[in-house]
Amino acid sequence: MPNPLSIKLLNVKHSYDRTTTAIHSLNISARSGEMICIMGPSGSGKSTLIRILAGHLKPSNGTILFNNRSLYDNLLSLRPHISYVPEEESHDPLLTVYENLSYSSTIRCPDLSDSERKKALESLLIEIDLDPYSQKIVGSEDTKNLSGGERKRLHTAMDLISNANAYFFDEPTSGLSSKDSENVLNLIRKKCAEKISFISIHQPSARLFHLFDKALLLDKGGRIAFYGKPMEMIEYFKGAQQYLLHLNQKGNDANKTNSINNDIISPESIFDILDFSKKAKDDFPENFWEDRFIKHRQSVSNEAKDDLPIISTTQLSSKKRFAHFKTHISRAFLSKIRNKGSLATTLLVAPILALLIACVLRHSETEVYQFGNSSHIPAYIFITLVVAMFLGLTNTSDEIIRDKNLLKRERNHSTSIWQYVLAKFLVSAAFAFSQCFIYLSIGNTILSINDMLWIYLAWTVPTCLVGSSLGLLISSLVKSTKTALNTIPLALIPQIILGGALINYEEMNFNYSIFNTKVEENQRSEMQVPFICNFIPLRWSYESLIVAQDTLNPLAKAIAEIENHKKALLTKGKLTEKEKEKLNQYKDAYTIVFGITGKNSKDIKIKIDKIRDELISSKFDADKYYSNNSQGALSSTDAYQNEKIRDLIIKAEIDMLDYRIHENDNKNKGINVFLGKSKKILDKKISTLQMNALVLLSFTLAILFYLSLILRKQSLKVKPN
Repeated sequence: MPNPLSIKLLNVKHSYDRTTTAIHSLNISARSGEMICIMGPSGSGKSTLIRILAGHLKPSNGTILFNNRSLYDNLLSLRPHISYVPEEESHDPLLTVYENLSYSSTIRCPDLSDSERKKALESLLIEIDLDPYSQKIVGSEDTKNLSGGERKRLHTAMDLISNANAYFFDEPTSGLSSKDSENVLNLIRKKCAEKISFISIHQPSARLFHLFDKALLLDKGGRIAFYGKPMEMIEYFKGAQQYLLHLNQKGNDANKTNSINNDIISPESIFDILDFSKKAKDDFPENFWEDRFIKHRQSVSNEAKDDLPIISTTQLSSKKRFAHFKTHISRAFLSKIRNKGSLATTLLVAPILALLIACVLRHSETEVYQFGNSSHIPAYIFITLVVAMFLGLTNTSDEIIRDKNLLKRERNHSTSIWQYVLAKFLVSAAFAFSQCFIYLSIGNTILSINDMLWIYLAWTVPTCLVGSSLGLLISSLVKSTKTALNTIPLALIPQIILGGALINYEEMNFNYSIFNTKVEENQRSEMQVPFICNFIPLRWSYESLIVAQDTLNPLAKAIAEIENHKKALLTKGKLTEKEKEKLNQYKDAYTIVFGITGKNSKDIKIKIDKIRDELISSKFDADKYYSNNSQGALSSTDAYQNEKIRDLIIKAEIDMLDYRIHENDNKNKGINVFLGKSKKILDKKISTLQMNALVLLSFTLAILFYLSLILRKQSLKVKPN
């Protein structure tokens, strides 16, 4: 059973600027069990008042009390008791009717069991006459899956399974037929029987008017014209009608009074009276109806004092929070896979780009293409990372824009912003992995980049996720999808220019301090990264993938393993006979691994793995490999070691070696160069791959954290847009 609730408005005023008054000195009260109509002509402040009551718009002056507690002084604790249904549609057009209702009920009532929720949803679907369409995709106004009236009923019903004590509906019957409007109001009355509900309606019919317990009539400028029971309003304006007729009798001006010469039996007649007073401005001041009602209320006022308990707020348990998180994940995933544009991007754009890029870049200096002397592997790596960043940006650049109305509607229901952000991020991660996998499977195969798929995925997927995070951030900052798409080049082009591949760092303009990373005026590494480029995610992922290609291919790993074993034995000093024999095996293996040939890369990899296994088990026989190493079509270096990649790495190593000469000079300690295999941080050596992975992770977390702050600020915003 809901908590008993009382709402009071004390001298509430609101102005959007110094000249536009939306609400003027409003003093009303409501109690649990009352369904209240807010009516008035266009521009009378109906929607403004609904937003003020719902905690979305702090009034310029005055106080709103919920059980004698100020709403805006205790907004965070009172928000879970408020349900706001805006006029704009806020359901997800890519979900079914049932899914929309199910997810919204989980957000609002996470404590319901599955059976209770299912029963409540089935009953609600019948009551809003959408049971036959429960498994139908809602669609938008353009797709025509549901009629406007059906979408409106769904939109209203999404808040009717809720733990709220106060409901605020903005124009829930607009666009509906008279019968549908009556059904919606009857449904609200049934679901909110022991709660307070405020419903704004422009001009209800006589039948709808009498469904309400009370009606608030607002005049131009948000001035109160009447507040009370519907029948009391009719009687009140009958008296007003007689007053106006009497006032105009002296002039015998029949034209003026013809418009109000009917019996007051409906809101339409009441609006005729208001309209008459507007036309007769010389006879009636702007605040005529406001002053008249205030005098009337003072003569009949008999308002009881409230003695209601303080509304208690229950913190969500971890189980309920997890239910919210599952809802966000499921809703985001279903919405994503049903978005034809996203599916086309996933299934078509990635393979098309892979085919185009790889086929154009498949060139080597020999007559028959070989990976080892392929001319464009560094370019392919950089373009691949640019594609990953682009896919991430485009995948999420409209995600939050599409959800803005939904987020505004659900802001009162204790939904964690972090849960929403994490759900969006995880869904984008799934898409990022599938897109990168498709792209690399095709591109790497065409360019004969052998046995490196998972290594490439390890750097393209994080790059794509940085792009996804940036896309979500952009989506939270702009108001339209068009603006978001126009912003993508601004996020992508600087990364292409400053990523380290298109323009070498040593060839950049160092006349500007942000590009200058000199350690000493006369001594600077040409391979050092300019300061501003350290804030470019592509610079880190490009460096990582170049280093990974050179050091983590099967040949390089086998060579590194052999070198480590040789080094361990050589540092021992005096060796036993067995250790000497082992050392000779490693020396022979080192030479053999470089000279292995085979029919294809798979054949070569099998031979390399066999040598490594035999070295571990001390069964390695060099003579066997010397005698059986037939001349195949492909060598191990051609299969795994690209000359262009090697040139870049060797250049970085030479540059670092030059600086090792100056290690005794403290000013030159800790010099890090682009594409170096290791970095020096706080006098400690750290692998480039480890460091860059941490940097990319930091980029992603920092962007998501900033995104959460923005969304939280927006969710707490109580000022007009």
